[in-house]
Amino acid sequence: MWPLLVPAAVGAALVAAQRRIIYPSFTTVSLQAHPPADAEVLWHALGGADQSVEAWFLPAYREAGGGPAPLVVFAHGNAELIDPWPQVLSPYRNLGCHVLLPEYRSYGRSGGKPSEASICADVHAFVRKIIQRPDVDSSRVVFHGRSLGGGVLGAVAQRWSPRAAILESTFTSLEDLARDMYLPGSLVFDKYRTSDYAPAKAAVVAITECLAAEWGPAGIRVNAVSPGHTLTPALQDAIDKGERDVATLERNNALGRMVQPVEVARAVAFLASTDAGAITGINLPVDCGWLVTGSWHSYGGLRPFTGT
Repeated sequence: MWPLLVPAAVGAALVAAQRRIIYPSFTTVSLQAHPPADAEVLWHALGGADQSVEAWFLPAYREAGGGPAPLVVFAHGNAELIDPWPQVLSPYRNLGCHVLLPEYRSYGRSGGKPSEASICADVHAFVRKIIQRPDVDSSRVVFHGRSLGGGVLGAVAQRWSPRAAILESTFTSLEDLARDMYLPGSLVFDKYRTSDYAPAKAAVVAITECLAAEWGPAGIRVNAVSPGHTLTPALQDAIDKGERDVATLERNNALGRMVQPVEVARAVAFLASTDAGAITGINLPVDCGWLVTGSWHSYGGLRPFTGT
């Protein structure tokens, strides 16, 4: 029994020591007891305990009735709190964006014990809740992470993709950070592999082009397909639960509708057929025009078709 208990005790102590360094909530001091007057305070209950995690929702500065606005989700550094950030992030609100400030477990007025899994789950829950609001454009969500917050949002982005991501003073992973300090990265428990997010988005296109060039002389064609909002059973389930708004999804596509799964299948079948025999190394968007609408939001969105 003793040979088993000793390694277990050492492992538990190592986890506790690491998390005290990664999440030094005991060093943070709340700068204000109350959020800004126009902020909405949200609480996410922790299962099995009489504790909750706090978040602040800051509405965009704009005239009422302007339609759904973009959302910026900001995650702070490991020795910070959400308290001072409303003033710092006010330029986002001046641009007509809502701001969501999720707190971490054990920080400020929040309870619980922090870990990569628990913090990411809390942030994901807050995002899912906020995008159900009719005044939030769920197709225009931006992640802005600072230091540890970049690792948090990088992990969340692997479960829920934002329209854009800003990583400020963020590491590639805590494993790499430990190695830079001549510590064994393999012993890091909360890894926050931020580098997995961005390369994963670009890797599909890059590997398609590389393989098309390498395998082309052998007569092998390589192409990729990038679907937009596709009405899969998973998306339909999210719509039925109120987590996604159909009107918002459709409004942000040039064709004014979502992609049907069969349309993605037909695109793949075409690229694999002899009809596409001269096509290789491309990434084919099947998105009902989602990619081409982004810049139009700066001018009030797409213009309605008048039939002339």
